[in-house]
Formats: sequence, structure tokens, C-alpha cells
Amino acid sequence: MSDTECASVWDLVLEEMESRGWDRLEMARRMGGDETLNLCTLDFLSLEDPRIMLGSGAANMLAQAFGTSATLWLNVDQRWREFAKQQAEVEG
Repeated sequence: MSDTECASVWDLVLEEMESRGWDRLEMARRMGGDETLNLCTLDFLSLEDPRIMLGSGAANMLAQAFGTSATLWLNVDQRWREFAKQQAEVEG
């Protein structure tokens, strides 16, 4: 990734799923709780809309699936949204 790029939460989720050989259903299972709701959460994340903030619930589900902290995912989301905002201002 270059200095002019920044990974979104969805970019990292896809990368991690691919590296682990998981499909969306396996990911939803590993997120814990209701699989149907988790699939909806994954659909929501795939929108990659910088106006929408990752919530703590989704961050906790990603943390559970990948064995990380929720803070990691919240920080990735915040950094990506700030980057997207700066890019929009530049493209203005």
C-alpha cells in the first residue's frame, strides 16, 4: 500500500478472510452470536462509506473472529475515515 492509500476495515477483513480460507458464512460463525445478523454486518461493512462509523458491537465481533482487540478495528476505521475525508477535500 502506498503513502496515498489507506486500508478500510473491509479491506482488512477481506484480506484476513482470504488468508485464513474463510468464506462469508465461516466469518459470520466466528463473529459469535446470530449468524444472519453477522452476515448483515458484513454487508454493511462492505459499503465502505466514510460517513458511517464502525460501532463498538461490530468491532467486538471482528475482534472475536480474528483474535484481536476491538480497539484495533476502531482505530483502523477512524484512520480510514480521516483519510477518506482528506482525499475528498483534495479532490474537492
